[in-house]
Amino acid sequence: VTLHSWYDYVPFVGHVNSPIEDADEVWRPVYRPDGGLDGALPEVWMFGGSTMYGHFTRDDDLTCEPEAPCSLPSHLSEVLRERGRPALVRNYGQFNYAITQERILFTELLRERRAPAIAVFYDGVNDSENLSGVVGFPNEYRMMRLNVERLDTRALFPNDMQHAKVRTVFALNWLLNGRFENLDEAGANPWGAATRDDPDYIERQADMYAHNIRVLELLCEDFGVSCFYVWQPWAMAKTTESPEERESFGEGQRGPDYALRDAVLAHPRIAGLDNFFDLTDVFAGVEETIYFDPIHIDEATRGHRIVAESLADIITRADGPGATP
Repeated sequence: VTLHSWYDYVPFVGHVNSPIEDADEVWRPVYRPDGGLDGALPEVWMFGGSTMYGHFTRDDDLTCEPEAPCSLPSHLSEVLRERGRPALVRNYGQFNYAITQERILFTELLRERRAPAIAVFYDGVNDSENLSGVVGFPNEYRMMRLNVERLDTRALFPNDMQHAKVRTVFALNWLLNGRFENLDEAGANPWGAATRDDPDYIERQADMYAHNIRVLELLCEDFGVSCFYVWQPWAMAKTTESPEERESFGEGQRGPDYALRDAVLAHPRIAGLDNFFDLTDVFAGVEETIYFDPIHIDEATRGHRIVAESLADIITRADGPGATP
């Protein structure tokens, strides 16, 4: 059995889900209603975390890309085609990415490729959870430190065994080396970023998000890209749970709370933007099953189609793909 590890370390962004094997199909493929790639079509780049990347469903027999749409980018590709605004949509979603990593990835892609007509940044959950506990630090901060600091001297086996293609070797490495890899200490923080223990943590998180949007706006203007920023749907805002969702959610909280979202919406740099959209409650009142778990939409449901229709409403305005002045 040759199973690939979940992540591969790469500079700047820290990790990607899998190697880039085809320049025209980066990471997860996108369903294309026309069946191919048309260089004449405007491109739409979509950034986000695992909710953008997808692959969450209760249906093990579900047919997905490239044969049928499952992910959010694939459904957007289909909706745009149906509305007479075809576009070449690309899925740049990566597990655990937040806005800072997306901004860096966007910058690097612009350096290597022709700029798209539109870029969509779909965020909220990973920014709110912030597993690193440090404002602006990536969720996979621990994994990055293990790769950079190379703690081999405290391990019985080299740490790159964690990237072995055989899962049992990964487990063996964890059992043998876990006790030697103590990264509880905060680590380097030379610019004094706020941590979860600071009283102004949420405010600083909102400042960080707004700062990234400010930089993205400058990039988008300079490269001629129409950029849209979307706060993604929230499971807590779905007022009616289906039996499947109730079983998946359990008794715990359904995803992060609203603290960061509210701070972002009230931030002066965000409140004045006409290209920032809050889709938190897009499923309010929907009774059918939408969610696979408290964060991810089940790809066997209408969830991604509903969100794609909202996104299509947003981007097919006067400056959207295929639009005329």
